[in-house]
Amino acid sequence: MIEVRALRPEDDRDGFHSGDPDLDRFFLRYAGQNQFRHHIGTTYVAVEQGTILGFATAAAAEIEATVLPEKHRAGLPRLVHDPNRSVL
Repeated sequence: MIEVRALRPEDDRDGFHSGDPDLDRFFLRYAGQNQFRHHIGTTYVAVEQGTILGFATAAAAEIEATVLPEKHRAGLPRLVHDPNRSVL
């Protein structure tokens, strides 16, 4: 049975491969940081027998890092936003 739930720190993200290197990099390197450390989004995963089948990340808003003072953006991931790209 497939369970959809919030990402947990103990989830094995290394085994997930979407076929898109940018999505895989985000999921592996930033999804956990954004959720557990920065609290700027929540990633939901579809899991079956401990294997992550897919994910979606939700955030309440978007902030352009370039408008923040350097002291506030120092620890945030440096991602390039592509407004033409949405993956469901």
